[in-house]
Amino acid sequence: MSALEFPKAPSDKKALEEGAVLSPRFDASGLVTVVVTDAEDGMLLMVAHMNAQALALTLETGIAHYWSRSRNALWKKGETSGNFQHVVEMRTDCDQDALWLRVKVLGHDATCHTGRRSCFYRTVGLVDGKGTLVDDGSKPLSATGADGKKHALKPVHQEALDKSTHAYLQCPECHKKFVRDPLAKEREQKFDFSKN
Repeated sequence: MSALEFPKAPSDKKALEEGAVLSPRFDASGLVTVVVTDAEDGMLLMVAHMNAQALALTLETGIAHYWSRSRNALWKKGETSGNFQHVVEMRTDCDQDALWLRVKVLGHDATCHTGRRSCFYRTVGLVDGKGTLVDDGSKPLSATGADGKKHALKPVHQEALDKSTHAYLQCPECHKKFVRDPLAKEREQKFDFSKN
């Protein structure tokens, strides 16, 4: 459990939209919507939700945490698949009711539970007055084994994940940059996240 708490959103519009205090406007269910993109190429990976605890843990650890509405539980992204999301940058919208995370995905780079890189793998169209879905051609990510055949990737061993997470959190430059550095965007080019 996190000790971090967020103040109630101010009623003063200028303070809300221009102020320096993070005061998320959680909805009636206690959630904010989160848009997640790849920090390298900007690809839309997923849309999720955070409650105050998930947001606090994300800020404190630099690893994305969400609130699963279907499981009604806190969810550390990558905990079972090995595809942890290390947060490179977090932004909020003007009225602080939505967040945008730019992340680096560890593991085999899949974000979707189907094994695809993105949860957005179908395009929506209209044919004969009916809504349709068309696959964009992306398939679940796989690896080529020693036998030369494609194999579905399996979750990374937890010990290896713990070591990579520990290494990330032990890097003062990484953690400081994400958690406390208001000039992180300008400094981003000075640190190569691909080495972590």
